[in-house]
Amino acid sequence: MNRKMFRNSYLAPGVNRVPAHIIEKWGSDHGFHFPKDFVDFFVEFGGTIMKEEYGYEFFYENNRGRDFAAIMVFLHFDPDVVRDSVEDQYTLRCTDHWEQPLLVPFAETEANTFAVLDFRNSRHDPAICNADFFDYSEADRNRPNMTWLAGSFTEFLDLLEPAADYDARTGE
Repeated sequence: MNRKMFRNSYLAPGVNRVPAHIIEKWGSDHGFHFPKDFVDFFVEFGGTIMKEEYGYEFFYENNRGRDFAAIMVFLHFDPDVVRDSVEDQYTLRCTDHWEQPLLVPFAETEANTFAVLDFRNSRHDPAICNADFFDYSEADRNRPNMTWLAGSFTEFLDLLEPAADYDARTGE
């Protein structure tokens, strides 16, 4: 993983880093097996706020165009802090409102939009998707508007780029 982008980042106020066993226990308590690359990343960078605008390109569901999602914060697993936690966003977005318990948000990109682990096809090998929890899917009104981003967490991290690079690459 290219750690250069995390040089100018900081930990969200009040959040503590947690060891792998806490992250793995959260996953198993909810019926998931998190991939090792995901756990390793969140041990080191859970709760990270980027000082520079980094994010990923995604294409809207049903080919309605593309956009850039700038990551505001990587969520965390600190059980003592609710704000920006995986537990809070998972409950709020995926179980209470949308009844999508096989989606696990891990990075907030803007209001109601998150990068998520998508365990719908496998409890051990999740895909990474962009989920807009404010917008209904045109294909399935019972889930949020979602688009596939990557087949693994490491592939997702490889997609991250500075917003300025995206703008230069796309002419936006």
